[in-house]
Amino acid sequence: MSLPLSAAVREAVQSARAHRGTTIVLALVAMAMVAVTFFTAGRAAAAEAEIASQVDAAGPRLVTATVLEPSPGLLSDAVARIAAIPEAEWVLALGEARDVRSTAAGERVNVAARALLTPLPGLVTIEPGRTPRRGEAIIGTKTQQRLQLIEPSGSLLDGSVARPVVGRFSAEGVVGDLERLVLVAPLPGEIARATLVYVLASDASAVPSIEKQIKAPAGVPDEPIAIETAPELIELGVAVSGTIGALGRQLAIGAIAVGMVLAALTMTLALNNRRRDFGRRRALGSSRTALLGLTLLEAGIPILLGTVVGAGLSAFGVLLLVGSVPPIEFVLAASALVMIAGVAAAVPPAAIASAQDPLRILRVP
Repeated sequence: MSLPLSAAVREAVQSARAHRGTTIVLALVAMAMVAVTFFTAGRAAAAEAEIASQVDAAGPRLVTATVLEPSPGLLSDAVARIAAIPEAEWVLALGEARDVRSTAAGERVNVAARALLTPLPGLVTIEPGRTPRRGEAIIGTKTQQRLQLIEPSGSLLDGSVARPVVGRFSAEGVVGDLERLVLVAPLPGEIARATLVYVLASDASAVPSIEKQIKAPAGVPDEPIAIETAPELIELGVAVSGTIGALGRQLAIGAIAVGMVLAALTMTLALNNRRRDFGRRRALGSSRTALLGLTLLEAGIPILLGTVVGAGLSAFGVLLLVGSVPPIEFVLAASALVMIAGVAAAVPPAAIASAQDPLRILRVP
């Protein structure tokens, strides 16, 4: 005789309420398994995610190419080839540094200027003002302070050429140092060669490929170019992330194994005290399969509750300790693993209890 699923669930809930001691112990075991998993593998997963985000941040993804003397710099076709690199998120090419000064009366202060040869990346914001047209200039916030200009206006003397100032820009992140510069849009017919090129890779793993493409003879023939990247940071991040993850997973596996043993012992003791109840059910026609399923349902209810509560509390605890919660994929996978492990631990004692001879059990006083 077997019960419909809905009736079996109701009976399992009633039985779990009736045997509160077993229910509480199983729930606590599940909570402990989840807690240890989250505070070991979960904390490691959060740390791995944080390291991965740092490795994939703009700094490690930036490739800086500097054209060395005696080369005069890269022509526009070479810059265009670099800008066309598929793995490049953006490219910023600047000309050779030179001194410019304000044409306003008073003390003459020289500041560095570079030709702007490509569009500005999103990390650079012009406020107030606009993008410079041919022959115009924009000044960085720190340059404006050095020139003691109240507003980004007037003009700057570039050799014998006056460059109208049409805006002020601020730069953040990896291009923050641009704020010390004046960026000038070359005049028509003015040959401006790039001596400094910033390339932001779309992914940290693309940095070596971009470096090779910048140095490729077909792209930049016979140009002495120095490439600056952060390979050590990328390699260190990957190595540390892997070590932390491996250690966390080992500890979590150990915790789950101990939890399974505790769950199995709890179920063995609980079912041993209910042998006569099982004998009566078998004598009244319940099949071994039905008893096994009912027992696993009864064990699964507190394990499910303990897992859900434990996951919520543990995720909050990891947030307090690490500053971030484990990835949602880890939370779901770890919770499912604890659930499966807890129910699996209940299978052997439940199978043994349901397989016993009901007549022999009932004869025992």
